[in-house]
Amino acid sequence: MDAKSIKTISNALKVLANDNRMMILCNLMDKEQTVGELQQALSHISQAAISQHLSVMKANHMVDCKKNGMHSTYFISDNRLIQVFEVLKANYCEL
Repeated sequence: MDAKSIKTISNALKVLANDNRMMILCNLMDKEQTVGELQQALSHISQAAISQHLSVMKANHMVDCKKNGMHSTYFISDNRLIQVFEVLKANYCEL
């Protein structure tokens, strides 16, 4: 692996090293959702905080959104994240 690849991986892991971001991504694995829908599912995280976390992940090309009028629906834009979460779930979560 070259230095650029290592830096890319390191940056991605820094973004993922946040409990709230991981919970948001887990919810987005099931289906595309608006900030309001995510807030209902993750009631311990404020709507403003969810928006901030989504902005960080969007800036790092992990999620993207589709605008529909006044609402934005977020989805995982990097399918490699789904693979990473599936590996983590299989190895670290009780089924």
